[in-house]
Amino acid sequence: MSQDAIINDPRGAPEADALAVISAYRRQLPVFLAVMVVVAAIVIGLLITQPKAYTATSSVLMVSSDKITVGAANQQAQQTDAAQSNSVDTQVEVLKSPGLAAAVVDKLNLMNDPEFNSALGKNASLSTPAEQHEAAAMRVLSRLKARRTGETYLATVSFTSRSPSKAALIANTYVQLFIERQRAVKMASVASANALLNSRMDSLRQDAENAARAVQSYKAAHNLTSAGGSTISEREIADTSVQLALTRAQEAEAQARLNAAQSQVRNGSNGEDTGEALNSMVIRDLRAQRALITQKLAEMHQRLGPRHPDVIQAEHQLADTDSQIQAEVNRIMSNLKAQADVSRQRTASLAGSLASARNAVVASNEASVSLDELQRNADASRTIYEAFLAKYKETAQQQAVTQPDAQVASVAETPLAPSSPNKPLDVLLGLLLGAGAGVLAAIVRRTLESGLRTQDEVEAKLGLPYLSGVPIASSAIKKLETKSPIEAILKHPLSGYAEAFRTIVTAISAGSPEERPRVIAFTSSLPNEGKTTTTLCMAQILAMGGSSVIVLDCDLRRRNVNSTMNLNATKGLLDVIAGRMTVREAVLVDEKTGVNYLVLPQNAVATTKSPLETPAFDALLAHLKTLYDYVIIDTPPLLPIVDSRVLAQKVEALVLLVRWQKTPRKAAEQSIKLLSAVGVTPVGVVLTQVDLKAQQRYGYGDSSYYYKGYRDYYLEGEH
Repeated sequence: MSQDAIINDPRGAPEADALAVISAYRRQLPVFLAVMVVVAAIVIGLLITQPKAYTATSSVLMVSSDKITVGAANQQAQQTDAAQSNSVDTQVEVLKSPGLAAAVVDKLNLMNDPEFNSALGKNASLSTPAEQHEAAAMRVLSRLKARRTGETYLATVSFTSRSPSKAALIANTYVQLFIERQRAVKMASVASANALLNSRMDSLRQDAENAARAVQSYKAAHNLTSAGGSTISEREIADTSVQLALTRAQEAEAQARLNAAQSQVRNGSNGEDTGEALNSMVIRDLRAQRALITQKLAEMHQRLGPRHPDVIQAEHQLADTDSQIQAEVNRIMSNLKAQADVSRQRTASLAGSLASARNAVVASNEASVSLDELQRNADASRTIYEAFLAKYKETAQQQAVTQPDAQVASVAETPLAPSSPNKPLDVLLGLLLGAGAGVLAAIVRRTLESGLRTQDEVEAKLGLPYLSGVPIASSAIKKLETKSPIEAILKHPLSGYAEAFRTIVTAISAGSPEERPRVIAFTSSLPNEGKTTTTLCMAQILAMGGSSVIVLDCDLRRRNVNSTMNLNATKGLLDVIAGRMTVREAVLVDEKTGVNYLVLPQNAVATTKSPLETPAFDALLAHLKTLYDYVIIDTPPLLPIVDSRVLAQKVEALVLLVRWQKTPRKAAEQSIKLLSAVGVTPVGVVLTQVDLKAQQRYGYGDSSYYYKGYRDYYLEGEH
């Protein structure tokens, strides 16, 4: 699996090379930075241009008066920590109530403040005074923030306004009105409770005493004893009823097991398949013993015959085992019947005992009913009296020390600096959002990329050998003496740029001299992928190595070789194929390099039938192989023009050119499919127009990634 495949496959992520991941996304750095800067600038601009607002904060300590210790009795009535915590949360919610906000509006006359009453200065018919008051209260409430500080009993009250003094005033007023309301509610509650308790205490005490005396007198008169709140006969009936219910359940279960077993026997079973028999360890052991005897008997029948004494003895053992199994089954059936009988007898006995106990209770039922009524009256009177007594003592102690459940911990001071816009925070938020947008843009662009960049990607995606990467001349040569990439071969023959073409020659010519291809064509999927430039540079490199080379321009539509090399040819390839002149008459020779050219003049007339499909063209190729060491062919692109597929079947080596980072992978794959349809497989792929400066930054997995480490090895200025 290639590095890119590992990066794109989450299952391979743990094994992915960290450098490959970094390299895959480093090339997205310009996109990341551009999106980050734009988004951050927009966000920061929107945030810092907001109107200034000031926030004042006061704090309230929530202390319930129930926590005040007034004697030992009050200590027992203190709230638990959980209840007190819930009380604090409740009071914080009260701070955020609309009613308190409306009280603040009235207290500070905020109905006349345009900041809170948007109806001021407008047509009064737009809203009624009540609606304006409600809207002002909601606007005040929207500026308020009340929250508990952690798990403490401290709550902070913050208010935001365009005026710093107004923010402090409203925050303090909020706390003041909150405490005043609590004090008023608490005082009214304590006063009301004391008045009610005082008027009821004496009569409740007398009622409780009279009810208790009536109960004791009735028990003595009717000789009603009790044990744990009920009579002895009642307790006996309760216990017997429980035992009778359990016994009846056991009887039903035993009878059900017996009925099931008897039903199986009536249906032809010998009893071995009943539930009790299946669960019997004895029967399990006997069945295991019977299986062994049966197996042994079968072996002896085959080996000794049916009349052998040992066979007869084994048959007796088998019969004896069957008898033991049946005896055990009979014993189990008998035991089931016995259990059912015992359960029935026990049920009958308990039923008799229960009937006797009930008869004993009947006699005292009338007296018990009256006693229960007296007892309920006595209990109710005592409970009411005790509750009122406890509450009376509590309220009597608290009346003198009644305090609100909150007190001011700190007052709000007039803020000196605005709370918003917070420029450092806004800048940080803008940068974070910009960075997030940049990362997202980089990921999206990385996902949508379809070009090929490295050897690993080429071999993994296209399934063809990677021959070399041809760099842009300016990225491979520090001091480039010419703008022509073809002339750069002559100006800098020992540069990394020239070395890339030598690498292609070496890759194509691998093997013995007799097996090396001599007719070589360069093609690509789409136009402008460097076919002509690569063809001409390859011809020069071969010629510089001492080989005789001829270049054929077979791109019948573009005819780039003639114009690129400034040959000004008037006759050429089509004339030779048509027989109007010989090869020697049509060939042009470059005196600088010794490369021969058989080109297409600009005025050449194309025909509907391709001359490349004729026998004359085949004969020309065969003749050129006798004259030159190499025949290099420039072809049209594969996808739009069929000529390349025709030529591919006539050459000895076809090289597919893919423009670095530009050619869509799908286009290259489609080209390979088209070639495969005519029975041709390219010898390999060459990446063209590689930007070495960019590739060495993020082309991990390709040799050019390490170009910075070996570039000084090339002698770029010597020629």
